[in-house]
Amino acid sequence: MLSNSIVNLPKVDARFAPDSAVEATLLTCKNLGMRRALCVGTPHGSRRYADTWQGLEPVAAADFHEALPHCPIDTVEACRETFIKYRCDGVIAIGGGSTIGLGKILSAEEAAVFVALPTTYSGSETTSIFGRKIDGQKRTAIDEKCRPDCIVYDARLSMDLPRLISITSAMNSIAHAVEALYPKVQNPLAATFALEALRAHKRGFDTLENGDELSARQDLLYGGFLGGLAIGMSGIALHHQLCHVIGGLFDLPHAETNSAILPHAIAYNRGFIPDADDEIKHVFGGSDSAQTIFDFASKHGAPMSLSDIGMPETGIERVVNGMLAHAGYNPRPLDEAALRDLVTHAYEGIRP
Repeated sequence: MLSNSIVNLPKVDARFAPDSAVEATLLTCKNLGMRRALCVGTPHGSRRYADTWQGLEPVAAADFHEALPHCPIDTVEACRETFIKYRCDGVIAIGGGSTIGLGKILSAEEAAVFVALPTTYSGSETTSIFGRKIDGQKRTAIDEKCRPDCIVYDARLSMDLPRLISITSAMNSIAHAVEALYPKVQNPLAATFALEALRAHKRGFDTLENGDELSARQDLLYGGFLGGLAIGMSGIALHHQLCHVIGGLFDLPHAETNSAILPHAIAYNRGFIPDADDEIKHVFGGSDSAQTIFDFASKHGAPMSLSDIGMPETGIERVVNGMLAHAGYNPRPLDEAALRDLVTHAYEGIRP
């Protein structure tokens, strides 16, 4: 019998369509009534996925291949203007969190029909969280209307994804899953999704090491999908709050920031999340959950230092002050000295 728990089921329509992204997307657009799509991506993605974009021309009305990390407000408004100018009724986004973030904004604020084709493993496409960068701050919102009307997963779209992006975007999803293990209000279904997400990511990287690229990337997309569902059902804590503060202040890449922060956020919460600690150790091995996650990420080539990804040492106090000013839920209350140690250790990249 459940007590003091919440069970909520987000409305998510996902199609796992290996090697059939174009066909699945065209059929989805037809079923959703989308006739004039704004095709959203990055400059690099316009070339990397050129064949897929060409296959989607029957429903394309305009292109916007200028997505940037953290969705700066100028980029958001330029994308919105293109959507309106070409009388688009929907959005097709191919790429990672930056691209899908623009689709979320148009879905929530312009009632756009939204089809997402994720090519990284963060799982942001399944969450109801979206945001934009304004005046040096990442401002986020939660709105169920931002979710894609359909998500199409085709592992072949991420076959040539660089190993660095593979591990760092997966670390973002692992962070989703970890924080879903200690929510403000217990959510047993989210916890189940979170554990399966952790297993899928562990299995995916083990398989990648063994050379089975396609199977590995199918697992990593699946892990991203589940991790996004889990965090969307349970809400974020200290780790993601910190990542948003750091991203807004210094424009650091979100995925790499996750890799550097997560082991230290887990260490900060030691003693307050015993069940989560045990689950993490059970999946990844080791005797200390924070060290286990640090070792997993560093083994697969993730940057473990905020310094290495561009944060200045003088930024440590700015991060601490920004976090204290925007603190939300966390199982361990915020302590300024301990928080400063967390940020300093992540800046230096030392093993917790």
